[in-house]
Amino acid sequence: MRRRFPISLIFFALIGVPFVLGLFPLPIIHLLILLSPIWSAVLINTGFIGIAAEASLGRISPRWLVVPLAFFGGYWSVFISERFALYMLGTSFEAANERVAVELDVERQAIAVRWPDHGSGPGGWLTANYALPVVYSIASDVPDSYFSTRLLDRDDCAKVREFIRDGAPHVILSQVSDGNSFGQRRGTNHFCTLTMPERPDLPLARVSYDRQARYNGTLPLEQVTATVAMPDGRNLQLLTGYASPLQLIPMPVVGCNLLSSRPEWLCVEFWRETKTPITSGITEYRREEETLALALGFKPVAAAQRRGADLEQVLRKLAANRDISRAR
Repeated sequence: MRRRFPISLIFFALIGVPFVLGLFPLPIIHLLILLSPIWSAVLINTGFIGIAAEASLGRISPRWLVVPLAFFGGYWSVFISERFALYMLGTSFEAANERVAVELDVERQAIAVRWPDHGSGPGGWLTANYALPVVYSIASDVPDSYFSTRLLDRDDCAKVREFIRDGAPHVILSQVSDGNSFGQRRGTNHFCTLTMPERPDLPLARVSYDRQARYNGTLPLEQVTATVAMPDGRNLQLLTGYASPLQLIPMPVVGCNLLSSRPEWLCVEFWRETKTPITSGITEYRREEETLALALGFKPVAAAQRRGADLEQVLRKLAANRDISRAR
């Protein structure tokens, strides 16, 4: 005899159990609440699969098949549309970038990237992965202040560290990290990068980034627009960014959150991939700088081909900075 309602509906009822148990002040209960997004995804998928199985086995009316088909069919329809939107967006960005590509003469010109503060920026990554003698950054928090970044080999890193042992304002030695994805980054001890105050003496291509959170249909993304003011007066715009498309397997999360990008509450959402680059490339976490390097014709270098900056020149610049600081 067929049942009127599927037993699998009980899985949907179990979603609310952690929230009800949260009324009791027990540590294990709070752990269950923290894990509720995972449990809700498992329970919802199990519930829909159970309904499909019961209907297929004739234990409930075949009409119940409409429920899981609507859920999974609707989800995968959006999944496919978002992947297509991501592909089309990447194609259009890459075509636009190819139209403005120009080669920068790194021996006679340099780049300066505007960055929120002088202690960070893409200079270390660019000098480690491309044949660039120096990369400058323009600190947004220190007007008209430039900071240079150079690559040093291990022995020179030790000598510079000893040289600045007694103090060197705003001088930073950083480890070089290799790896093309967020999860595979690893430090290397063969080189380091040196960042210090230094005004450039070469014509500059000034780079600034604008980041905008928006939606392409249902696809949330962060569009990154790099504006490059070339030494000859031309302005180039390069497009890249990161998207958060749906995952292949539905992972619904129950729990209300206030969206910052849109002033509204969302109580059921799906886990999404994070930081999926819009444009193609090799590295995952520095796609905007990789796009910049490609457009400006920078020559990539493998780890075995890296060469550090001239130590004598670096020490002279550090000594000059130290003298200026002491004079103040």
